[in-house]
Amino acid sequence: MIWLLRHGETEWNRDGRLQGRFDSPLTQRGVQQAQAMSDLLLRDLGMSPEIRLVASPRAGAIATAMIVARTLNLDLETDQRLVEITMGAWDGMTRDEIAAAHPEIDRSQADWHLGAPDCEKLSEVRARIASFLGEIDGPTIVVAHGLSGKILRGVYLGLDDAAALRLYERQDAVFLLDQGTEQELR
Repeated sequence: MIWLLRHGETEWNRDGRLQGRFDSPLTQRGVQQAQAMSDLLLRDLGMSPEIRLVASPRAGAIATAMIVARTLNLDLETDQRLVEITMGAWDGMTRDEIAAAHPEIDRSQADWHLGAPDCEKLSEVRARIASFLGEIDGPTIVVAHGLSGKILRGVYLGLDDAAALRLYERQDAVFLLDQGTEQELR
């Protein structure tokens, strides 16, 4: 079983800025989202469950995972394979800046942000996520990012990249992945 969380809202999420591999701190709303997800996990799992907690080593994921760790009394591990997709030169740019610089990009498409020529290839992201999933050997809470979380869910559910990219990615959702299925916990 995997409980997948996207980190709470960061300052750059709020500003519409693509984070990629850059760090941005949680907003107050992001801290509240992380606490709400932690409280949901506490309700379902109890204090000090026999479960791993693994997060991307980026700031938003670490801050969110630390709230989960404190709430559930868990140790925290990080795994580089959970980092967000880098959009290369577009990392750190706002959606409006990209639109102004690249009017040919159709931002209505689910994969528009992958149009940067030096963007990480989805096949590479899928491979690192599949490697991570292949090593999970027990109940695990995972704290990741918007796009890498979609790809993780897609790999787990057997979806192709296009279908995975169409999945929604709210920052206050907890997804339970179990026996090839997905359920959003509320």
